[in-house]
Amino acid sequence: RDVQYAMLNLGYTVDQLLEKGCPSAPPGPEPDPSIRRLKAVLTHPIGDYAVQPREATMAAHGVTMSHYMDGACYCVGATQKIS
Repeated sequence: RDVQYAMLNLGYTVDQLLEKGCPSAPPGPEPDPSIRRLKAVLTHPIGDYAVQPREATMAAHGVTMSHYMDGACYCVGATQKIS
């Protein structure tokens, strides 16, 4: 969160982060609504990983997002009426 804050809110570059270090983000929720929305979009399938978000690998996220990008799945037949 600190790196995100430094780059997106303060305009730091990667070189500046490496030279100066990373400033701390303020406590509390993310103030920028577009960042909150981006986080929500990227983390919505967290329950599909079967682990805590901090333990999910990027590979698990990539495979899950690829599945959703292809249209995921839906019920066909008798169970379709339930959903």
